[in-house]
Formats: sequence, C-alpha cells, structure tokens
Amino acid sequence: MQNKILFVVNTDTFFVSHRMAIALAAQEKGFEVHLATQFSSKQKLIENAGIKIHSIGIDRKSINIASNINLFFRLLFLFKKLRPQIVHLITQKPIILGGLAARVSGVVQSLFQ
Repeated sequence: MQNKILFVVNTDTFFVSHRMAIALAAQEKGFEVHLATQFSSKQKLIENAGIKIHSIGIDRKSINIASNINLFFRLLFLFKKLRPQIVHLITQKPIILGGLAARVSGVVQSLFQ
C-alpha cells in the first residue's frame, strides 16, 4: 500500500505558489499526493502533475457557523475515506477545522503551517 499525503488549503493558487514543490518532492519519494481545496484556474496544472484532487468549497472569509461545521464534516469524511498517513494543513481555516478532523479520524501526523 502506497503512503498518502493530503494537502488542505484555501485555494489552488496558493497551493501552486507555495506548496507545489513540496507535493512534487513527496511524489518523487513515493507518496500518493492528494489536494483538497477550492479550485480555480490552476486545477489542470495540478492534475497534470499527477496530484489527485478533491474539491471542497472553502469560503475563507465566511464566519457562518453552519458553513464551518459543514466543512469540518466534509474534511472528516475525506480523511476517513483516504486514510492519509500525513495531512499538511495550510492557512487558518484548514488548520483549525482540519486539525480537529484529523484528530477525530485518527490521522497520526498533521503538519500545520
């Protein structure tokens, strides 16, 4: 079974500019790389790099409690489905909600940046 790493970030543009090199290095080390984010113009670039994508609607400006609870459960179900060995959580909302979901789902290693 191949080790998996899941990156969770607000937008695909931030991922490409700040974390794509890390994801590609993980691929070279044998990891199956996944990305959960809000996709825009960079989606094809990410897919063409061999990164598996998961569209989760993160509204980074929303403080709506129902929306944030919904996002928590989407992350929780994604973590349980993928069973990644590592989740790399980037930006505030993924760090907070993804960190909680990682603990509940049993992900052993979480990286917060």
